[in-house]
This record gives sequence, structure tokens and C-alpha cells, in this order.
Amino acid sequence: MKKLFASIAVVLLSLGFIDTVSAQVNFGVLGGASFSSAKPEDWKVTNLVQYHAGITCCINLPLGFAVQPEVLYHVKGSNVPLGESSKLDYTAGYVEVPVSLQWGPDLLVMRPYFELVPFVGYAVNNRYRQDDLSAKNDWAGLQRWEYGLGLGAGVEVWHFQISARYNWNFGSMFDAKQEITDVESFVNKMKGGISDKTNFGGVTLTLAVLF
Repeated sequence: MKKLFASIAVVLLSLGFIDTVSAQVNFGVLGGASFSSAKPEDWKVTNLVQYHAGITCCINLPLGFAVQPEVLYHVKGSNVPLGESSKLDYTAGYVEVPVSLQWGPDLLVMRPYFELVPFVGYAVNNRYRQDDLSAKNDWAGLQRWEYGLGLGAGVEVWHFQISARYNWNFGSMFDAKQEITDVESFVNKMKGGISDKTNFGGVTLTLAVLF
């Protein structure tokens, strides 16, 4: 009988531990605006407002720490000047995996936090557009992989998170191993303006809903 009660106690304690652990993990969805640009040297490039959306999982740890991986579809872009009155828009859509490393005090009704966010991504589509000319999914001379680091801050209230993040994109958008081909003259102008140390960087504003 003692063994039976002991076994029941162990099972109950195990279930309680599992429930406690599971209560510290929250899945959710997120989305927001992206203000990104690739800025080659000596080019006056302006941001294009695009978007990002995906899923996330917030894992709360002791001492105010949390880890929050995300899987996003993230569209980034730039306006590139080609002359006095002509500009070219370049956008690329990435499947991106950021991992937010957070710290912030739990203030009962809210949790403000700072975050450090390494990320990696792979471009799945792109588009060039100038006036009535456009081209899609031309990757000649361009690098599709990206990686970088974000730094930001946010606040969590109930099941909602609001955050702002600046993202530094390391590496190059230009792939020196590939030869740039003459698909369209305006496409080549865009590619010619991308230096070997330039990739999309910028600010993201995000709203997440955790369940």
C-alpha cells in the first residue's frame, strides 16, 4: 500500500512539474511593418515599407530571461535612384528564422524587455520594378542567403507583445561567384549599384499574440 501511495505521489508530482513547465511556454502568431533598405556607398537609397508575418514560441526562463524563436516570411526592399526622375524598386521575400534572446523584469501586469536577435534567412522570391518595366526571380549575381543580428526592446502585456528592433544584415547581397547577365538593362543598373558589403538592414515594428 505504501508503494502504491508513493507511486501515485510520484505521478502527481510529475504531472505538476510537466504542467508548470508547459505553462512557461507560449506559442503565438506575429506580424508587422518593415522599414528596410540596402545602402551601397555613394547612393541615396530610401527605405521601402514592407511587412513580415509568421509564428513564434516564447519560452520563459528564470531570472527574467526568455528565448523566443520565430519563423517568418519577411519582405524587404529599397528604392534606388537611376537618374533625376527615375527610381527602381527592388524587393525580396525571405523565409527567416530569428531567435530573440530576451531579458526583462516581470512587473505582474507587464514585462518590459530588451532583446538580442541573431537571424538567418533565405530569399525565395524577388522583384525589380521601374515605371512600367518589371522582372521577377532573377538571381543572377545575387546571394540568396542572409544572416545578421538585431537589437531591440519591447513590452509584453497579457497575451500581447509589442516590439521595435533594428536589424544589421551582415555579408553581401552580391554573389561574386556568379556572373551578372544582361536580362534587363534596369536590372543590371540595380545590381551594379549593390556593393560587395551591402545587404538589407533596417527597423521592424512587430505585434505578437501569444496563446
